[in-house]
Amino acid sequence: MRRAIGAALLLVSVLGAAACSSSSPAAQRSQLPPSVAPTTTVTTPTSSTPPPSPSSTAKPLSAFESDPVVKAVRAWADQAAKTVNSGHYTDKALQALMTPALAKTMKNILGGVVGQHFPGPLPFTPISTKQLANNQRELRGCLQTNGFGLDPKTGKPAHKRVVSAFYGDAVRSGGIWKVSALDHGSFSCTGVRIPEVKW
Repeated sequence: MRRAIGAALLLVSVLGAAACSSSSPAAQRSQLPPSVAPTTTVTTPTSSTPPPSPSSTAKPLSAFESDPVVKAVRAWADQAAKTVNSGHYTDKALQALMTPALAKTMKNILGGVVGQHFPGPLPFTPISTKQLANNQRELRGCLQTNGFGLDPKTGKPAHKRVVSAFYGDAVRSGGIWKVSALDHGSFSCTGVRIPEVKW
C-alpha cells in the first residue's frame, strides 16, 4: 500500500503519512523510500479533454502534457496553490478537481503550508504515465515539495528546496478526469529538472 502525500506537502516532505486508497491497483504500490532507483518504463501519453494545463509557456513542460492524468494533476496543482494563497487548505474549486475521498485529506496535505505564498502552481515533472484500469491512470513524477512557497514577510522561500518522488492517480467519471490519489513515490528523482511556472 502506498503512503499518501501528507501534512508537510511543501515543507520537509510533501509526502507524509495519511490515508491510503485500498480497492485499486494503485494501492499495491510499495512504501519504499524515495531514494530507491526507478524501475519505471516511460509510456506514451494519450490524448483526452481534461482541464487545461495552467502553464502559459510556449514549450511543453514535459512529453506527457497531453495525458489526462497529467492534465488533471496540473489543474489540481494550480488550484491548490491558489487555495493556499487564499488562506485555506481546501475550497469548492479545489474539491471539484478531485475525488471525495482525496478531498477529505486536504488538511493533511495542504494544511501545513497555509500562510505561505505560492507564485505559481505547485511544480512537478512527470516521468511516466500508465493505465491502471479502464478509467484510471497513474502518473509517476517528481514534485518540488519545499522551496517554492514563499514567506510573505520576506518574499523568500520559506524552506530549503526539496524534491520528492510521487504517484498521482486520476479517474474518469462522467467524462471528467479527477485526481484520486497523491502518494509517496518509490523511485529516484535525482537529475530530474522541475520547471517553476509563475502566474
